[in-house]
Amino acid sequence: MAGDAIDHATTVLLEELVGFFRKGRRELLAKALERLNEVETKAIAVAGERLDDPEIERQIMAALKEPVSLPTAPGASSGNSPPSSESPPAS
Repeated sequence: MAGDAIDHATTVLLEELVGFFRKGRRELLAKALERLNEVETKAIAVAGERLDDPEIERQIMAALKEPVSLPTAPGASSGNSPPSSESPPAS
C-alpha cells in the first residue's frame, strides 16, 4: 500500500507543479508529463515481457557461473606480478 500512496502523491505533485506555470509553459509541461506517463506504461510492459522470456533464466544462470572480479582499492596492486626492479626516471 505504501508504494501506491507514494505513486499517487508523485502523480498529484507533478500535476500540481504543471498547473503552477503560466499557460504557455503549462501546456508544454502537461504534454511532457502525458508523454512521460505513456513511456512509463510502455517501459513497464516491455520489462514484464522480458521477465517472462524463458531465455532470461538461461542468461542469469550463465552470468552466475562467470568468475567474479572484485574491484581493487585505489593504489592497490592490480595483479600478482612482483614489483619492478627498475628505478624511476630522474627528473
